[in-house]
Amino acid sequence: MDTRYLITAALLVCQPLWAASECTEYADRLDACEPYECSFTHPFTGKAMKKSVIGPDDDGNCLTREEMPGNMTMECRFDEAYRKEVADYIRQVEAAEKSSTEARIAGGKTSVTTRLDGKAVANPLQAAMEKGLCKAIMPQGREKPRASSPPPAKPKRLHKPPQPPAPPAPPQASSPQGKTPHTAPARPGRGPG
Repeated sequence: MDTRYLITAALLVCQPLWAASECTEYADRLDACEPYECSFTHPFTGKAMKKSVIGPDDDGNCLTREEMPGNMTMECRFDEAYRKEVADYIRQVEAAEKSSTEARIAGGKTSVTTRLDGKAVANPLQAAMEKGLCKAIMPQGREKPRASSPPPAKPKRLHKPPQPPAPPAPPQASSPQGKTPHTAPARPGRGPG
């Protein structure tokens, strides 16, 4: 199990807590699925990172992208109901006077508890990770498989591998003088002799 993926999942669900003050229009733009990009300072790395609402994808889901530590990108595709739920959650985070998030990684699973003004609230981003609505994209452009994903299938061979050359034929017996013995065919009607 790649713990980097689990940590990334925990960072994704915790991120609204530290990005809210720098990305003030994000929740409204996500709610409407309108293109928007903002930068925020990541609290662990101190580096500026971007998060974007790209807009509707070909299936009508709202596509978002977010830079993550380790040169990764988190890409999410939210249907309308889920998009509104995430936007409402971000607004709750922005309105809270005090917020905290605790992430626990055990047995290959991440559980996150978010508290706003001392009250535990459901975090829809955690469920989005579990449902596969959000995926970590690795630096080489490959999607990081979820913990429950089966390993990729091995490619099938399209042709047979080359066969080794046939072994040489065994040598024929030779006469004492080095000549190959020759036997004349028997003539019909005549016996030996």
